[in-house]
Parts: sequence; C-alpha cells; structure tokens
Amino acid sequence: MHVVTRALLGAAFTLALSSAAFAQSANPTPSPQPSEIVHVTTADRQDEPITLTTRPTFIVDRAQIQQRGARTIAQALEDVPGISLFSYGPYGALTNYGVLGATSAQTLVLLNGFPVAAGSTGSIDLGTFSTAGVERIEIVEGAGSTLYGSSAVGGIVNIITGNEPAKPYVELSDGTLGDRDARVALGFGGAGIAYERHIATNVYDYPAMDGFPAGTRVNAQAASTALRFDYRSGSNGAYTIDAGAGDQAVTNGVPGALGFLTPQALQADAQTDAHLSVTRHGRNSALTLSLSGARGALSYNDPQNGGETDTYDARDQLSLREVVGSRGSSLVAGVDLSRESALLNLGSANVPPTATAAMSQGAAYAQYRATLGTVAIVTVGLRGEHDAPEGSVLVPAVGTSVNLGAARLALNYAGTFRAPTLDDLYYPGFSNPSLVPERSKNFDADLSVPLGAAAFSVDWFDRAATNLIALDQNFVPQNIAQASIAGLVVAAHTAPYHGIVTTLGVTNLYRALNTTPGQPMARLDFEPVMTTVLGLQKAFGSSPIAFGIDAEVKGPHNEGGVARDGATTIDAYVRARLARSLIASLRAWNITNERYAPILGYPAPGRAIAVELSTK
Repeated sequence: MHVVTRALLGAAFTLALSSAAFAQSANPTPSPQPSEIVHVTTADRQDEPITLTTRPTFIVDRAQIQQRGARTIAQALEDVPGISLFSYGPYGALTNYGVLGATSAQTLVLLNGFPVAAGSTGSIDLGTFSTAGVERIEIVEGAGSTLYGSSAVGGIVNIITGNEPAKPYVELSDGTLGDRDARVALGFGGAGIAYERHIATNVYDYPAMDGFPAGTRVNAQAASTALRFDYRSGSNGAYTIDAGAGDQAVTNGVPGALGFLTPQALQADAQTDAHLSVTRHGRNSALTLSLSGARGALSYNDPQNGGETDTYDARDQLSLREVVGSRGSSLVAGVDLSRESALLNLGSANVPPTATAAMSQGAAYAQYRATLGTVAIVTVGLRGEHDAPEGSVLVPAVGTSVNLGAARLALNYAGTFRAPTLDDLYYPGFSNPSLVPERSKNFDADLSVPLGAAAFSVDWFDRAATNLIALDQNFVPQNIAQASIAGLVVAAHTAPYHGIVTTLGVTNLYRALNTTPGQPMARLDFEPVMTTVLGLQKAFGSSPIAFGIDAEVKGPHNEGGVARDGATTIDAYVRARLARSLIASLRAWNITNERYAPILGYPAPGRAIAVELSTK
C-alpha cells in the first residue's frame, strides 16, 4: 500500500478559484479593506506591505477560517484562486493539493516559514492538518525556488500560527457522518495555546459509479488530537523572539479503492514541530537566526496485505537571514542549512527498518528590490543550492510591477527545481538512485484593476518543465517526463451591498500537456480545462445574521488516460449571534447531494450537515 500511496501522491491536480474574503497583492482580488495596509512575510521572505509583492499573494486569516468552519488547512484553501484540491474521502482521508497546475510535491508547504513536508514523500496531508492555533495562511502563487529552494515550483503555502485572542475561544460542533469537533484557544501576554479534538465515524452509502456497484463505505473512521503553543515578544526592543511548538496525532481507517478494498487497514500519523527565531533590529536592518525541527511517524498496518509498513521522518534547519532597507530599496540575503532523514520499513513491527536514508541541503540566496518612484518596482534574485547527493543548482528570478493609473501590471520570470525525495531515491525495490532534480522555467503576468470597492484581475502563467519524476509501470520513479502548462485565472468581486459581496473566479488551464519526446502528446491527469467558483457572503456587521454560499463547477478531467466527468458542488452556512459572545452556526456541504468520485474508486460522501456553537 505504501507504493500505491506514493503513486497517488505523484498526481497533478486542478485549480479552484476565488473568494472575496481574501486579501492579495497586485493580482486577483484586493483586500476587503483597501484603506488598511496589509503586511505579508512570505512573498519576499521579509515583512512588507502586500502592495510591494510582484506575485499573487493571498491571505486566509483566522476570522475567515472561523466564518467558514474550516477544520483543516485543505478546507481553508478551498476558495483560493489557483489552488487545486483532490480528496480521497471525508475527514481523515488523504487530500492532494497543488498551485497553478503543480503537484503536491511541487508545492512548498511552510509552517511559520519553515518547510514541514515529510522528507520521504515531499508532501504533507493538508486534509488532516488542523487549523487550531492558525493565525493566517499566506499563499504565494508562482515560482519561489530563488528564496526557498526545492519544491516551490507552482507556489508556496505558509501556515502561520499564534496571536491567540485574550478572551478564551471555545467551539463545539456535531454533524452527520458522526463528525464532532471541539476547540479551545487562549492568549496571554505574547503567548497563546490552542487545542482541538476531532472525531468522525464516516460510514456512508454510495451509488453505483465508474463500473463499481453501489455499497456502503466502511473503515473510513478518523480521530485527531492537536495541541499548539506559540510565543512572540513585543516589537519595541532591539531583540524580538518568535517561538512555537505543535503536536498532532491522527488515527484513521484506510478503506482503499473500490477495486482494491482494505477493510482492516489502519493508519496512525504523528507530527511534531518546533521553531525558534531571534531577530536583532537595527536602524535600517533586521538580522534573524532561526532554528526549526519537525518529526513525523506514519504507521500503516493491513493484516490482509503484508502487515505493517512504517515510515519515520525528521527534518532540521538552521537559517540566517538579513534584511537591509533604505528609502526606495531593500536587500534580503541569507543562508539555509538543513538535513532530512527517514527510516523506511516494509516488514512488520518486529522487523528492523529495511532502509535508512538522509539528504542535506546548503544554500545561499539574495534578492534586491528597487522602487522607481511611484511608477514601478523591480526585483532581481539568485539562489545557489547544493543538495547532497544530487548536486548543485543555480536558480534566478526577475520581476517587476508597473502602475498603469489605478491598475497594476506585474511580470515575473524565474527558474525552479525539485530535488528527488528520499522515497524516490531509496525506497526498497521501488526507487532510483540515478534520478536528477526536476527543472522548470516559469513566466507569469498579472493585471489587477480596482473598481472602487470592487475589483477585477487576470493572471496568466506558463511553465515548461523537464526531467519530471514520474513512476513507470513498475512503480519505479524515472526522469522521463516533460510537460507544458499554461493557463488564465480570472477573479472578480463586487463592492459590498447591504453587507453582501459576490465573487466569481474562473480558471482556464488551456494547456496541460505531457510533451515527452517519443510519446504521443497527451493531457495531464487531474487537470480539467475549466473550473469556476461563484460565491456570495454576508458578514455580521450590524446584523445578528451572517451567511454564505459557494458553488464550484469542476470540469471533466483525465485519470490514467480515462476521461472522467466533472462535478458541481454547493456549500452554504448560516450564522446567528445569540448573545454578545455566543454564535450558533448551521453548515451544509454538497447540499445538492452530488454523488461522484473525485478520484477513481474513492466515492465522496453525499450531503453533510453540522451544527456549531462558538464564542466570538
């Protein structure tokens, strides 16, 4: 089953689109409060106004997470332009993700600015990653290898925790599929703590589909416990500290595909992380020394198909970064040193690991930005990285944004790369030590036009990739594929009318082709040509009622060379303020009861409903 999981993690996924609640840079939808200067830290690896970034940068904050009832990072990202999500089932099931047509392994996930994906697979399951303790999520779309290194091909997702409210936050919910959630969060001084317990039985019927007879989905249960602590010192001293630690344990059944059921398979996944950053502030500079570490343990046990398969991951990173700014310009430069290791076990709990593997990275980078009056911004960057044992790479980046009256045009070119994972290189019987890193050339152009409190934007992107790592018919990774991906992301939202805002997002991935020489040119799997999202939201404001509705139309796509139908799903919620600090919410997902399988052999549940009580 570990081999099957690796094959699934290597797929590419579709694009989902926008929501008015997201703040962004010069592209898609502007901040819902244009007069407020929103700051971000991910796009250029420094704290800066979002208006200075040249790449589309979106923010999902805690208020939006609570408003939409997003229990996981995957749920929080559902309406972000350019994000693709494919889930293998209800809560607890694996969710694959990507940005601008990239795969999970080609999308860099950061936790408080540090890579958190497992070194063995190069990805992390955002479908169970809790939003407890999450202050905001910053999503940067487009190439990011110059500042962050491997895997930042399609974009970057940075999960930022901390800044809990001084008043205790409590939330309780109960819903269909035995889905129950409890959360508590509290801030005190510069510290904060958050806790979540989530369980779901996930037993549901499904109709006949894709050649499989109707049946009942069992062994899909899930339980998760998450705890997070964060601390940030005040910002007035010469030194500031940012520290935190988190732990999450998930246990779930693994039912398998309908054509390969595993009714007794169970999985346990434990993830821990910690980070410490100390910054010395000068008059026009900030020097930051950071330490981070992450540990993961994945135990998969199927008594009917080979017993237990365990994977243990570890990652440690030391970073030194300096940001120097003067009137109209800034320079960010630094060094990243990291090491990943894994123990891979194909046997049972009583058999020693069959493979041990490690990989180290050392990199230096610099990016200079100049502001040319009130007309334009220009950025130039370069990263040199050595990945042992894979060798060295140089990745450049050049970008600019130009003000065209009230509109803004941003242009970027950058190289990216993805180093093979430890599974790719060392997994016993299904690895290839001769692999070389994937490389790609990336172009994008973004035009955003504010229309008072409304906005319209269009984002064009083009990526040409070589040496793609793909599994052959024997599930052995090979550098065999080349691909060409290009598309448009159009987003618009209206000005508030009696507190109501409507949004429209359209993604046209007009080219997503396997262009490997000697092979027929074919559409890539899990890449529908068209995806559309229409949304409507009303915040509380002076009214005690808030509500929202989102409809997603995902077009047909290919899977394993087979044409698959698309799907239309509608989610909605209504919230009522019962007292000053008490809110009741009714949430419904897939309210039209669309019955479909996002991935062949993995039927999605039908309609789901939850009732929630929470403090303000």
